[in-house]
Amino acid sequence: MLELLLKTFLRNKSYVFSYYQIIVVTCLAITVLPLWLKWIVAIIFNFFVNAWLKILFKKMLANDFFTVVPLNDQIKDSVWVRFSKWVSLPPVLVILGLTAILTFLRR
Repeated sequence: MLELLLKTFLRNKSYVFSYYQIIVVTCLAITVLPLWLKWIVAIIFNFFVNAWLKILFKKMLANDFFTVVPLNDQIKDSVWVRFSKWVSLPPVLVILGLTAILTFLRR
């Protein structure tokens, strides 16, 4: 099921465009903002990406395919954990890394 959700996420241009748009806007904000706001934006970004992914996850599970194929709630929970790690971890690491680099360059 994880593979199906990842394929759906990557093949939907709207999802991918929104994903990159969120990352780019956050990166630009981090490069422009003062030092104390950089870290606040980086922390808020983590929560925002997870909330956005949870909405997408529920939207993808509402697809007609999953009405034909029944899903167990335990499977949904374990897939959600792995899906959120695969999709949210790279941009969170990039944002936190960029914030750390810019913090140390300012000193």
